[in-house]
Amino acid sequence: MNDSVENAPWWASYFSANYGALYKGPLAEELATDDEVETLARVFRGAKAPVLDIGCGYGRHLAGMRSAGINAIGLDFSAALLPLIPARHRKFAVRGDMRHLPFATGSLGGATLLFNTFGYFDDDANAAILAEVARVLQPGAPLVMDLPCRSGMKAVVEDVPAAISHRGRVSIYESWFISDDGQRLLGKGSWDIKGEHQEWELALRLYSPTELTRLLRRAGFSTAIEIRPLEDFSLLGTDEEPAPTGTDSIWRRTSNMCALAIR
Repeated sequence: MNDSVENAPWWASYFSANYGALYKGPLAEELATDDEVETLARVFRGAKAPVLDIGCGYGRHLAGMRSAGINAIGLDFSAALLPLIPARHRKFAVRGDMRHLPFATGSLGGATLLFNTFGYFDDDANAAILAEVARVLQPGAPLVMDLPCRSGMKAVVEDVPAAISHRGRVSIYESWFISDDGQRLLGKGSWDIKGEHQEWELALRLYSPTELTRLLRRAGFSTAIEIRPLEDFSLLGTDEEPAPTGTDSIWRRTSNMCALAIR
């Protein structure tokens, strides 16, 4: 993490105070935080050790889980976002790198990788992150993820032109692409928030459900891996409806997916 400003990866500047202001403010109504926290509280209710919210950002899931009685702790690399966590929960979050989690082996009762927190690196590094998560989890502890789904995201991006929107004193410009090899979601744009301008880029590795399952198994998670369209987040860990298989056609219509994996 000694990159110069010029060579810094996109995520080192993307997750700024402006990002926090945007999602705590005008974009908050587009997030399903309350519903997601309800599911997380159910999944982690029996945890015997702290649950780690990796990439906790400004604490929307961390604060929600703690308010729901879950012993959640947070970790994020962004020094700009951590101070935006509600004051009463801030002491439960630390700055750190998901590639080198500062926790003892087998010390945690669960973990999350939510809202595009996974896929920043190449396949080996992404797999190593999942292995690092598996290392700090107790046997039987759950990991909950959500991330883009390659085939569905490709269909969505092809239909979405570059756009600018205005929300009060906030202007948002964004343009989205799929890389030539079809492996990454690429974005670029800018935010103008209360007179402050920030240009940004984004690059996320896109996986199919089958590829994600392979990564999770390679990392040490059990074969009991459940992957659903993100709109079925509330069904994770239940038997109310069978999860689709990796080859079902629904994945061509689903831009994001969620996963529950057991250590």
